[in-house]
Amino acid sequence: MPLHLAIISNRIDVVASLLKAGADMTLASPMTHKTPLDLAESRLSYLLSRAQEGATMESTYATPGYIDFFGHHNNSNNRSMHIPPTQSPALLYQIKGIVNLLRPYVLRQQRLQYGERQKERQKERSWDRADKYMRQHIHITEPGSLWQGEPRFGENIGEMNGYEDDNEDGMETNADVDGDIDLDQKPLGRRPCRLMDADETEEALETLLNGLSLLEANQKQQKHSLDSVSDGNLADSEQDPQGGREVEDALPDLLEQVQHVLQSIKLNEQ
Repeated sequence: MPLHLAIISNRIDVVASLLKAGADMTLASPMTHKTPLDLAESRLSYLLSRAQEGATMESTYATPGYIDFFGHHNNSNNRSMHIPPTQSPALLYQIKGIVNLLRPYVLRQQRLQYGERQKERQKERSWDRADKYMRQHIHITEPGSLWQGEPRFGENIGEMNGYEDDNEDGMETNADVDGDIDLDQKPLGRRPCRLMDADETEEALETLLNGLSLLEANQKQQKHSLDSVSDGNLADSEQDPQGGREVEDALPDLLEQVQHVLQSIKLNEQ
């Protein structure tokens, strides 16, 4: 199946396979103008909206068996999601499909990032060689030469750009009116949802895949336990009193993790 037809058909598994085989990631469907990344985003948005709609319906009708995955009964300001146990296998499959679709983007961004780092290192080495040569032959330069008059960045200029305000651990320092200096325990520039580079995105993606594999194994074990119950073997069913709760409890968090990875990929693509 061609890539554009797979995008139109919302066949995430087929799109992921085509990208893995080397299909053009920037190719957009001529009918929907969606790229594979747009398909992943729209599918994830659909799954998130369905989960949130499920929470709204459950809270409205107070249907027995509603599971508050985040414990939001104590905090009405937070968003909650409800995923019926019967839908968790299908949802787990779709999340895995989205993650597999995102993986080729992360690998490509890693290659590009590695290439950029190589270029930067080459520039630094070229500068170091030129600087070393000029310093060894400084006697042949004119007394008032520009090279002799300008120190290299980082040489005895620690007071530049406010570096004197940071301690060695990168903590922000604040001085009060008495001149006493306090160390702020929060590192500079830390954000709860910061942009991840390609390496961090790949690590997050691997964590997601490992989590999905564990949940799939858990789900198969629960199915085996239920089959054992139907066969009259109650001993197997008593091995896990939680049943399939672990899978349902983890799915909302997985959706948010995929959303964070997707946002980082989109920003890195720009």
